[in-house]
Amino acid sequence: MTKKPQTSKDAAEKVVKNIRRKTRQTYSAEEKIRIVLAGLRGEESISVLCRREGIAESLYYSWSKEFLEAGKRRLSGDTARQATSPEVKDLRSESLALKECVADLTLENRLLKKSMTGAGEFENLSIIETPYDIEGGGKAFEKLMAADLKPTVIMCGNDVLATGVISKAREMGLSVPHDVSVTGFDDIELARCVWPPLTTVHVPHRQMGREAANALIDLIEKRSTNISRELDVSIVMRGSLVGL
Repeated sequence: MTKKPQTSKDAAEKVVKNIRRKTRQTYSAEEKIRIVLAGLRGEESISVLCRREGIAESLYYSWSKEFLEAGKRRLSGDTARQATSPEVKDLRSESLALKECVADLTLENRLLKKSMTGAGEFENLSIIETPYDIEGGGKAFEKLMAADLKPTVIMCGNDVLATGVISKAREMGLSVPHDVSVTGFDDIELARCVWPPLTTVHVPHRQMGREAANALIDLIEKRSTNISRELDVSIVMRGSLVGL
């Protein structure tokens, strides 16, 4: 059997491959982390970042996946060394501090409600905790409307709950906002699609994501342990609330 002669095209492709192999840039672990963190900060698009660094977007996302998977393994404590390392102990301490902070805020809210009720303010205020979904909103609304003193305004913790409230109100033959007004929180796309359109609080979700990423980066790089951020929100008036 005779060997197939090599064409000029095959030879050219071989030369190109050799050039790429010899000129391919190698990146250290530190350089990969630097590039991934730059992408997480969101100060520029991934495509712009990759062009500046001279890498393919697929390579960036591969590094990003490796970075996140490494962090996940580190936090889950896959080995005895990781489970007892100072970094994991610090994270556990921070987690405990966050839980204590949440508990303190919950207690303060309960005490505030109790003091305001005792002083005659918000005497008829009712708060119901429910799963954050449409069904949970409907069930909570049923409980509120079963009371002797029925509410005229329902303020929901998010737009999904508010959608459940509006749906259940229609099912019960009530008109929104004439019989009962409903407000939400988040200003997701659903708030504009439900009828009547939902009055809600607009939250800058993109900015929230950037701030969360920056807080995570600060914790990873040990620049700061302060994860508190303040964002500007605004009320979006629509048809589910009677004009005040």
